[in-house]
Amino acid sequence: MLVSLLIIAASVLLFVYWFRYTCLLVMGAESERQYALRVATANRLSFVEMQQTLSATGGNLQLDAVYRSLDNDYRIISYLQQHAADLGGAGFEGKLLALDYKIMQMTYRVSKSLAPERARKSLSEMARILSFFAEQMGQHSIQSSAA
Repeated sequence: MLVSLLIIAASVLLFVYWFRYTCLLVMGAESERQYALRVATANRLSFVEMQQTLSATGGNLQLDAVYRSLDNDYRIISYLQQHAADLGGAGFEGKLLALDYKIMQMTYRVSKSLAPERARKSLSEMARILSFFAEQMGQHSIQSSAA
């Protein structure tokens, strides 16, 4: 019984490690992010500014306002992805990052009072995920218009 519990615990830990590592690799694989800014500007999204604010600002940041802004951007990007006729499915990477976004939302909610620095890191990762989605949308729209 004890051995089974240890194996299960080790498997869960390895899965969590794989999940986090894969998400970070997917987000890091995007090169220049040249389309993300265009998509953000065209759709009046604020994740680019929030990303810069999170990396530049000290402790005087209203984390709840950043969270609401990122959450609004996520709803808009999700809507655009679902209703774009030629965008196709999100693919494995997109689904993985969408799950990571939801996990970062929960992490933010839990840690905003207890560990503000962890909450800031969660918001930063949420902004990076939005940037990834916007980059994908921009690349796809350029490829669609070229075809």
